[in-house]
Amino acid sequence: MGLEYVLPAGDRDSFLSCRRAWDLGAWERRNLEPRETAPATGADAVRAALAVYYFPGMWDWQPQLVLRLVRTAFLDALPQRHGWDDGLALLEAYFHWAPGIDDMSPIAVTTEVDVRVPDPANPGSDMVSPDGRAVHYRDRPHLLAIDADHRYWMVEHRLTRGPWRAVELLRLDERCLSWCWAFEQAHPGMRVAGTVFNELRADAGLPSVAPARPERRGRLQQSGDGYVRPWSAAKSSEPGAEPEAEAEAEVEVEQTEAFRRVRLPRTTAELSGFGERLAAQVREMVDPELVCYPTPASRRCARCAFRAPCLAMNAGADPARLLAAGYRPRSHDPVPGQLGGGTWSTGRGAAPPTFGRRPAGGGSR
Repeated sequence: MGLEYVLPAGDRDSFLSCRRAWDLGAWERRNLEPRETAPATGADAVRAALAVYYFPGMWDWQPQLVLRLVRTAFLDALPQRHGWDDGLALLEAYFHWAPGIDDMSPIAVTTEVDVRVPDPANPGSDMVSPDGRAVHYRDRPHLLAIDADHRYWMVEHRLTRGPWRAVELLRLDERCLSWCWAFEQAHPGMRVAGTVFNELRADAGLPSVAPARPERRGRLQQSGDGYVRPWSAAKSSEPGAEPEAEAEAEVEVEQTEAFRRVRLPRTTAELSGFGERLAAQVREMVDPELVCYPTPASRRCARCAFRAPCLAMNAGADPARLLAAGYRPRSHDPVPGQLGGGTWSTGRGAAPPTFGRRPAGGGSR
């Protein structure tokens, strides 16, 4: 048992999807995974490539060198390269498209954020498990960026298929919203303006294009010391300052047949609402008497790693032999370092936060 109750974002997603699958696989439950792990997907490879493309420390590098590293990151993320020529072609087309709309500067990519979950029922306190451990929410946001108005945005890279989803459905998606909430918890005084969905359609049927050779990638034009560091406190947090009313910002959409970027401003009420929902879910997850029933659905069960033991349990059989033969304890080793992972910008005057030090244990309070 660890000193902290760790709740990775993926375990929360599993809990909301099917409690039985969550019970079998979650870090703080049975902590199992298949012995034969699933290979990396095309979406994983695209995200690995974009992590390098938007790596802050290389934002001012020569594009030819950057693109060579990006292509290598994409291919290295695929255990079997055959059949992914279309994926590489999609990236090449993206390299032609993105510089024209990249109006933000990257601040951090795939940086782990680990925060304690505040307890809304006890302001000033954090949630704890029945055995007294602080509950930590943990995830790796794809990208934190800053715009020309010194506002911060969380960016999620998505590889999709089929027609674009309605924008209001993107607003209901909580993964990227959770990154906004978590970063504000980790860095008091920071205000994240909203979420950006950076979408690439895998089935767009793009014609082949020559390897991209952009002259310059999009970036903010700044002079002197006009750059606002990412840990600068918001104006409303200054002593004696009155909170400013939030203006109703417009949703911005840029799209082609193959690419779409949707910028969704988020209010403080949306972020607070996520925190309250997370706290309510944590209360259930830490309950040792929680009943872990299955939630069958054809699409969900078709890709579930625990389908075989679940069927055995539904039939009234003991799944112990199936679990022993086909599953092993999940590894909690640190994610290996990679180019494009876990950094704050250095070339644009940024560095890791130094204010609002969290207490021992890594919490936000």
